[in-house]
Amino acid sequence: GGGRLWVDAKSRRSLPLAEDHVVGIVEDRMGPEAYRVNIFGTGYARLPMLAFEGATKRNKPDLRRGSLVFARVAAVPGVLEPELSCVPRDAVGRKDWMTGECIFGELRGGAFLRCGTALARHLLLPDCPVLLRLAKQLPFECAVGANGAVWVRAGSARETGLVLNAIRASERLNEDEVAAMVTDMVRAARAAGDD
Repeated sequence: GGGRLWVDAKSRRSLPLAEDHVVGIVEDRMGPEAYRVNIFGTGYARLPMLAFEGATKRNKPDLRRGSLVFARVAAVPGVLEPELSCVPRDAVGRKDWMTGECIFGELRGGAFLRCGTALARHLLLPDCPVLLRLAKQLPFECAVGANGAVWVRAGSARETGLVLNAIRASERLNEDEVAAMVTDMVRAARAAGDD
């Protein structure tokens, strides 16, 4: 059927496909109507300033250089740069970008890491062992892009670092090893926090 085929490699560069979710870094403005976003592919992507839920010409996000965004690839028009959108494809009950309740948009705070696209695809699985184990131990938010970019925000810088380190270390581990690693990391972090 209409499935996708991947060749697993340690690639950190990705070719965006329509409807992929990506994490990117705002590099600059592209005139008065769009942002140029690095999505770690072969070139930059374009994010229109009005491509946010509830955005209007008078009320739209003012992203700065270096801002992180979670977006979907709305179009891949051949030789032109891909176009991003922070509006879900099936936006039914629209949430305004200003409320912070949107799926897509600016990612504030937290920390960011790059990983291979194979690990990113693994993290996107609903039963991803490392994310499930971590979620049982501590609360955190996570945005994973198909482009191998991951953003995490937890209750503290220490916990955010723990989540990122566990994600990075999980790449070569089986499920039992992941469970043991997460338990050990959380125990060590809590012991260090008691000092």
